[in-house]
Amino acid sequence: EIQTYVETYFPDHDIVQVVRDQDDFKDTYDVILSGAISLGFDRDYKILELSSMSGLPDKVIPEDILVYVHANYPQQFIVEWDLDRKSQHIDLDNGLELHFSKEGEFLRIDDD
Repeated sequence: EIQTYVETYFPDHDIVQVVRDQDDFKDTYDVILSGAISLGFDRDYKILELSSMSGLPDKVIPEDILVYVHANYPQQFIVEWDLDRKSQHIDLDNGLELHFSKEGEFLRIDDD
């Protein structure tokens, strides 16, 4: 399933390393791709985090978040996306961190 995700969203990149982590009896998978791209998956192979300093492809970002970023930060690109139990956040290439609800509603900006 991880291989399928990589082939679908990062077809020009190869898997360099996969590390299985066990924290609090929960398995997660950290995947490093060529081009310094990092992916994180939960035990069910659901994507939880993505990062790439050269920018993430639009198709891996939830649509509500992508629309917000394109409307409010048209000159920036997303370098990181994380999903947790209650919310999502992204980092832009200018250092801003934007927080969204799990449903994709904008919540706040952190710029520190």
